[in-house]
Amino acid sequence: MLAAEISFTEPYFDASGLGIMITAAIPVFHKVSNTFLGVVGTDFVLKDIEDIVSNFHWGRAYSFLINKEGEVLIHPLVVPSDEFVSNPVFQDISNIEEVNGQPVEFEIVKTSMMNREYGHLKS
Repeated sequence: MLAAEISFTEPYFDASGLGIMITAAIPVFHKVSNTFLGVVGTDFVLKDIEDIVSNFHWGRAYSFLINKEGEVLIHPLVVPSDEFVSNPVFQDISNIEEVNGQPVEFEIVKTSMMNREYGHLKS
C-alpha cells in the first residue's frame, strides 16, 4: 500500500468571494492493487480555521498556524485573514517570535512544525 500524504495549497482568494481559502487534497489508491484512483480534496475558509485556532489560549500560551515554509498563516499578532484586501504576504514565524529583536529558541518549534510534528516551547 502506498503511503499518501495530505497536500495543502498556499492560501488564495476565492473567486466566489468567500475570502482566503486553503485546499487540502490527498491521492486515493486501490486497497489491493495500489492503482491510483484519483484525488479527494476540500476547501477551507481560512477565517473558519482562524476562529478555531484563536480560541486556544492558556495564560500566556497561544496557538498559531504556519505553512510548510514556516510562514505565519494565523497568529495573534498578525492581521486577521478577513481584513486582507489583496493576496497576503506571509512573514516567517521567526520574525514574529523573537525577544528584543533576537529569535528565541523558537527555531526548534518551527522545525518540528514544518516536519509535521508537534511544536511547543516552555518559557
